[in-house]
Amino acid sequence: MDTNYLPAFDQAMQFLYEKHGNAISEDLVQAYCVRGLLSETDGVLTLTDRGRAMLRKAPVARQLRQLQP
Repeated sequence: MDTNYLPAFDQAMQFLYEKHGNAISEDLVQAYCVRGLLSETDGVLTLTDRGRAMLRKAPVARQLRQLQP
């Protein structure tokens, strides 16, 4: 995997984990791709802008922002 994709891939996995924990499946990923929240380019899963917006609204993201100066 090209290392340029790693931050985007990590964001996509964080999004899925926050929504579904360890219950991530290929069907679930495809459903999010169809809804436009994730995209797959060259076999690498990434968040779309819409997916990033949802991730920013997640409770964990809010807690992390509060810890930052």
